[in-house]
Amino acid sequence: MSLFENYEQHFSSLAADISHKINRIPNLNGDEKNAAVKDCERNLEDVKELIEQMDLEVRDTPASTKAGLTKKLSNYNTEYKNLESNLRKSRVALMDSATARTRLLGSDEDYYYTSEDQRTRLLENSERIEKSNSRLDDGLRIALETEQVGADIMTNLESDREKIKRSRDRLRGINQDLSKSNRVLQRMYRRAIQHKIVVAIVVLVIIGIIILIIYFAVTKK
Repeated sequence: MSLFENYEQHFSSLAADISHKINRIPNLNGDEKNAAVKDCERNLEDVKELIEQMDLEVRDTPASTKAGLTKKLSNYNTEYKNLESNLRKSRVALMDSATARTRLLGSDEDYYYTSEDQRTRLLENSERIEKSNSRLDDGLRIALETEQVGADIMTNLESDREKIKRSRDRLRGINQDLSKSNRVLQRMYRRAIQHKIVVAIVVLVIIGIIILIIYFAVTKK
């Protein structure tokens, strides 16, 4: 299973969970409703980060499959926006008439809710920043590990190059020795041929002398 498919499964699980929680919000009351809304908002942030990861994965995908994955990513973005819209509608629907009237009047309670909401958003932004920093740290760690692996490979290649160079020098020395041996063998072969020729000449001279001796001996008789 590819990384993109894992993201898809995670997205489907989160989207189904968020939809279920949004549908339950109108049936909840008070703090339980607010907690459900906050939970959905956190889950939507996770979905948004998941879509960003999917987008990065699509960018590194070969052109042959990129078009299909891009279309899927567009559909997931649309689904995310629909979930976000449904949550906004649920947040409006969960306000009872007293809460709506209080907010319209701009009371201290409204200020409290606003401050609480801002603090919650700041905490969520801090969490997102921490997650981004964590991803950056992971990326830096991977880059350093990759650099170390590359350095090790270069060291091994340099060592192999030195070994090959030494082997080439030994082969060159062996070739020189073989050339010298070949020249020595050629000289020995020529000398052997010369020796055979000299021996043949000597044998012929001896045979000639013997024939002459026999000839003169027969002639005198």
